[in-house]
Amino acid sequence: MLTPQDLFSLAGKTALITGAGGGIGASIAILFAAAGARVVCAGRTASKLETTLAQIRSSGGEASTLVFDVTQETQVEAAFAEVARRTEALDLLVNNAALMAKHDFLTMRGEAWDAAQAVNARGAFLCTREAVKLMRRRGGGAIINIGSVAALHAAVYGNAQYGASKAALLALTRSVAIEFAADGIRCNAILPGAVATEGGRAAGGSVALRGPFAQKDRIPLGRIGKPDDIAAAALYLASDAASYVTGQTLIVDGGMMVG
Repeated sequence: MLTPQDLFSLAGKTALITGAGGGIGASIAILFAAAGARVVCAGRTASKLETTLAQIRSSGGEASTLVFDVTQETQVEAAFAEVARRTEALDLLVNNAALMAKHDFLTMRGEAWDAAQAVNARGAFLCTREAVKLMRRRGGGAIINIGSVAALHAAVYGNAQYGASKAALLALTRSVAIEFAADGIRCNAILPGAVATEGGRAAGGSVALRGPFAQKDRIPLGRIGKPDDIAAAALYLASDAASYVTGQTLIVDGGMMVG
């Protein structure tokens, strides 16, 4: 009989988390390591990744870093080849890297639109493609895409490019789930609501934060989310507790979408 510890253990598994230098990505990396995973902390800024790495190792976890840009195809290919060289396996991928900057719709340039799609949709596609190749050799795996409630609801102004990119991520989630289910690969998405991260605060400061869901009192649970709230959901989807769950979206927003 399985115990709760068995269900949520990631012992013996290798996980790669993009955008692991801070915020949600760092929280996921730290929690996955605490659950027993060998964690590859991926991102563009080595110094930020080293901070996450130090936190994991100080608690006795096993981790390494990998610096690459998810929008650059050759860098992604090289990075996953390096993962295969280091670990000979990949069991878990969390597509967390994101560009969240907000832009006024009428003055936004096409380059800003393209940048959001490049990181949030193209980057997830490239990483997923390479991860699936490694997971097939392993006999299965789990992919978790960190989306946003903006994919389903236009919550605040200045977010058209972000919401569109996260909607694309949901479509990618469902496509991967059905196409590779026979290979034992599960793919799910988490949709955070408002979460207190450095990146989120910076994005909110780029334009006046306005819109129907811009106020904290629209969240029934009465608080802004924490990165650890999203990490807990990611652990569930990565673990054997979710072994029969694929192609789904898990909204973690304090009830904002029903408030």
